[in-house]
Amino acid sequence: MTLHEKNEIMLTCNICNKSGKYNIGTMLINVHPNQEPEQQYTGYFRCKNCNTAGQREESSELYMLSIAALLAPDNENIPVQFGEMQLFDGTSPKYATDGEEYLLHLIPSSLGNDFYRIN
Repeated sequence: MTLHEKNEIMLTCNICNKSGKYNIGTMLINVHPNQEPEQQYTGYFRCKNCNTAGQREESSELYMLSIAALLAPDNENIPVQFGEMQLFDGTSPKYATDGEEYLLHLIPSSLGNDFYRIN
């Protein structure tokens, strides 16, 4: 599996409770000692019904991908990697849209009032 192939998984939005298939990209599993593993997704997606980012009910399909990756960590056909996705400052978003939201909040604070004059 290359990082550019579609990896569509059925997810349910926790806001409007609508389900749909979304391209989650590569699923990253970050394993911390004595803690539950954290999952992150490199794909950018929003709810097709209400346009909300993040806040998804994870399906059994994601759970099965995690188990498959644990059982066969060297299998390149499984769209799962072990590691952590981080932004430039070490922030570790669960969804790509979480990273987007975080960075959009940084822009006005780093540019101050000049940001509003540019736009």
